[in-house]
Amino acid sequence: TGVQISGTQELQFGSPATKIKEGGTGVLEVTATTLDVNAAADISGNLIGGGNATFAGDAVISGGDITFGNGQDATISVSERSAELDGRNLTISAGNAANSGSDPDNGGNLTLKSGSSFGSGTSDISFRTAISSDGYGATSLRMTINNSGIVMAAPLDLNNTANISGNLVLGSGLSVGGHNVTDIDDNTSLGTSDVKLATQKAI
Repeated sequence: TGVQISGTQELQFGSPATKIKEGGTGVLEVTATTLDVNAAADISGNLIGGGNATFAGDAVISGGDITFGNGQDATISVSERSAELDGRNLTISAGNAANSGSDPDNGGNLTLKSGSSFGSGTSDISFRTAISSDGYGATSLRMTINNSGIVMAAPLDLNNTANISGNLVLGSGLSVGGHNVTDIDDNTSLGTSDVKLATQKAI
């Protein structure tokens, strides 16, 4: 029953440029400038695209991962806005716990992981910010995390209490309250300030 097209025959709509035919055993080939689907599309197999995928709404993935191919670098970005408008924000958020009352339900963790290395190789997690004075699109490295630890490429401004339980190793000078610390001893003076930096004597 129905319409059966066999061999190399094809079903044309209006012009030869819009057609449906069998592209191989079990393969349906649709040739058109635009395929307009005004209903839900239930695809139980793989969806393979050779071009861009554009969504006017949200893209919801109910299970599984988003994986990029290994043949190229990949970028997740927000498109540039029109002239004289600020760029839009990008937020990556882990899952929220259900509001179940008084139970201590934890939210999901957010993990940033660099690529696995082999042998003596390593990989970095880098943080960069834009610099308007260096031209459009210019960025500057601010911090790198790798096997050596956290490497700061810009000043670290702490506006709150820093609790350091291990050793603090400085490669250059230390400034406290705008005063440079020159020598660390049992009662080091902070420049011309009356504030003292107390150190523990060895026993």
